[in-house]
Amino acid sequence: MINRVLSKLILQSQEPTSWETSFLLSAALWSKRSHDSQTQCGAVLVKDKRIISTGYNGFISGIDDSILPRERPEKYPFMIHAEANAVYNAAKNGVSTVDSDCYVTAVPCLSCVQMLHQCGIKRILFSDISSPKMEIYSKKYDTILRLLKGKLELKYIPKLSLDTDVLECILETFKKTEEPD
Repeated sequence: MINRVLSKLILQSQEPTSWETSFLLSAALWSKRSHDSQTQCGAVLVKDKRIISTGYNGFISGIDDSILPRERPEKYPFMIHAEANAVYNAAKNGVSTVDSDCYVTAVPCLSCVQMLHQCGIKRILFSDISSPKMEIYSKKYDTILRLLKGKLELKYIPKLSLDTDVLECILETFKKTEEPD
């Protein structure tokens, strides 16, 4: 369920193209890399139908995160969102995000919407793969989306409009082949 703020401001949900489906399924696969068992969100940045960066929600890289909290709300200050990690990975590798699209498995938070716009992202395509009960409670979100209208496109693609058999197959395969980090 998407609340009325989003439903007014984003394009009405549409059937995804085959490319959009592929990239959202890729984001779903990346979400499974997250150690956050409660959320597991994934994101891919795409330019000219090529994935230029990936990310998933998690703690900072290269550390032993076993001592960090994993439960709500204690984990929040330590958790980096999937969209931010995708942008950070692009920056770390010298890849420009200007004029790219972001595919994400949950509704992006207000901070991520603003960050993606600042990084030159032109479209955010999101689904309810990671978060089937999507809600946004902030009037601030409404304000920012109004200001960005015509500058940043948001498109909601319901999980049910994706090939859920393929999605489940991908996720099951990942469970079977998962290696320890």
